[in-house]
Amino acid sequence: MLMLGVEKMVRTLIGESITFALDLELDQQVVRADLGQLEQVSVNLVINTRDTMPNGGELTVRTNNVRFSEPQAGQHSDIAAGDWGCRRASES
Repeated sequence: MLMLGVEKMVRTLIGESITFALDLELDQQVVRADLGQLEQVSVNLVINTRDTMPNGGELTVRTNNVRFSEPQAGQHSDIAAGDWGCRRASES
């Protein structure tokens, strides 16, 4: 899994005042993408979330599978109906 591969680097980047956790779906949807670009996007997501936490806290990266039906996809011009992998970061 991609996040496991960048976890050590991410822990270094976020500093000691932030606890880092992963909540990864084990049967994650396959993604066709450039690995380097996907790693960079993932690291940027973590850094941007870290920057919202000047006093520390907990930063969690979650992955899960989502399915968009035709009506749901129709609400977004850049998403097609079907199965997708989702990655998000949250802070507390």
